[in-house]
Amino acid sequence: MGAIGGTDLGAGVQNRLVLFSPDQTRAVVFEYAEDSDSENVSGKINFGEFEISDDGANFLKKDAYSLNSDRVNVKDFKMYVSPADDPFKAKNVMNNDVQFQPKVTVFARFSKEVVAGRKVEFDLQTTISSRSYMAGYEKAFGGKLLPEFVVN
Repeated sequence: MGAIGGTDLGAGVQNRLVLFSPDQTRAVVFEYAEDSDSENVSGKINFGEFEISDDGANFLKKDAYSLNSDRVNVKDFKMYVSPADDPFKAKNVMNNDVQFQPKVTVFARFSKEVVAGRKVEFDLQTTISSRSYMAGYEKAFGGKLLPEFVVN
């Protein structure tokens, strides 16, 4: 699987991450959607699955759902993609500033009310490396954009 961000991969913090199949016919999307109606900062970590249509003209949503329970608040969710530019491009082979293994670091802060107003808050962080790198949608899927998705 390769990884691309929602717009500019080198922008640092992302709220949308796309992982695509090597043949570029399937994709999964992880996205953080902050709840603006809430008095407290809270959000959902959403997941969407897409596959290319039979005629290859566009992507179709197969499935979409929230990864976290309504009983758990997502206080913060960030994905950091690095390096800022594709280390495998010919122009970057001798550029030490971008000669790093491509990776995505995911950070999340959760909270939950456990007993009579007492909240527990905890952080989770992990880093995933990849042997492939795709900067932006212009290369992925022959330039076809993934549609926005709504979790029901």
